[in-house]
Amino acid sequence: MGLWSSGPAGVGKSHIAIGLAKAIALKSYDKIDYFNVPTTRMGSITSSTAENIIIDDLNQPYALAGKEFTELVTRMHNQGTGRIFVTTNYSERLGKFILSATTGNEPEAARTIDRTQNALRELVVTGSSYRQMSPLNPWADFNDQ
Repeated sequence: MGLWSSGPAGVGKSHIAIGLAKAIALKSYDKIDYFNVPTTRMGSITSSTAENIIIDDLNQPYALAGKEFTELVTRMHNQGTGRIFVTTNYSERLGKFILSATTGNEPEAARTIDRTQNALRELVVTGSSYRQMSPLNPWADFNDQ
């Protein structure tokens, strides 16, 4: 089982995804591959052979990373193995992301959505952003919580 975690920047999505992937890998001795989408060479995500794959900052469904994500989901589904941990600032739900990533191809989107519903659980992370707090009073944003 993998994870699709969405929410604003700085609320801890990457920490959650990395922590879960590490915990699973420690129990199963599986390899983890980490990809930060803005700095990752396209093609490297789908060529990964790791059982646990973290895709960090998958924010644009129209970009090549969205296509690689849908290809990776299909490959893992067909092989019956692997876990994907995704973080995104994309505000829409996973199904809408996939429909956009498949460029509106509804049959392909439906297949990919079905596969991801079996492989990923959605987690919407909310709260104050540590990275975007006030530099003059860094804890002011956290007093109300």
